[in-house]
Amino acid sequence: MRAIATEEQQTALNIPSRSNIAVADRQHYQGKIYQHEKRRCGKTACRCSEGNLSKVGHGPYWYAYWKENGRLRSQYIGKRPPWELD
Repeated sequence: MRAIATEEQQTALNIPSRSNIAVADRQHYQGKIYQHEKRRCGKTACRCSEGNLSKVGHGPYWYAYWKENGRLRSQYIGKRPPWELD
């Protein structure tokens, strides 16, 4: 069973907001925060370089975030979240 990540959980992890990422969804599952993100790649000639990021960005893809030894860690998960793979 998964639960929606609260602002308190996100703040506890200090997940930074960045201008090249648009978060479509956020879930808490097995001690990690999972974000469904659209991203800009940074290439100037790419279609994602201009316009509304939530419409032109790459993805959405799932990324996991957690704290390990006091540092924020992240991992690319893919198109399907882990709770759909169980």
